[in-house]
Amino acid sequence: MKWASRYLNDPKLWHFGRRGVSKAAGFGLLVAFCPIPVHMMIIVPLAIFQRLNLPVLVAAVWVNNPITIVPIFYLAYRVGLALTGDPPTGHVALTFSGNWHQLQQALAEIWWPLFLGSAICGVVVGLLTFIVVNTLWRLSIVRRRRTRREQVQVD
Repeated sequence: MKWASRYLNDPKLWHFGRRGVSKAAGFGLLVAFCPIPVHMMIIVPLAIFQRLNLPVLVAAVWVNNPITIVPIFYLAYRVGLALTGDPPTGHVALTFSGNWHQLQQALAEIWWPLFLGSAICGVVVGLLTFIVVNTLWRLSIVRRRRTRREQVQVD
């Protein structure tokens, strides 16, 4: 990630404007649903190339944390099962024994519904987040302008 250090001085990465923040929140939640362990390696280049607000992007990705990872990926898995029409697999035992073969076997059973559900959930949640943040920000601006106009007319 050393290559990114020269790009981190871009003011767009640190500016809290409506477009940058709403896009960053949407992309951050999209990436948060990716079932891979390297979210931070994805968001730094994404922020640089898309010129998104980096702090908001990081905060959005951190929605997926050790407390929320199981519910998020279980939801994605169930969505994937519903879309593929596959029945839920039996008992998939994931233990932290360090047994690589056991982990590979468990992931072989659930990978397709998990990845499909993660992609669909990520796109839907990311898009909804972008729309909600952008809409709320715009409503706030309109309300502020209306209040300012009313104050000017009263004076």
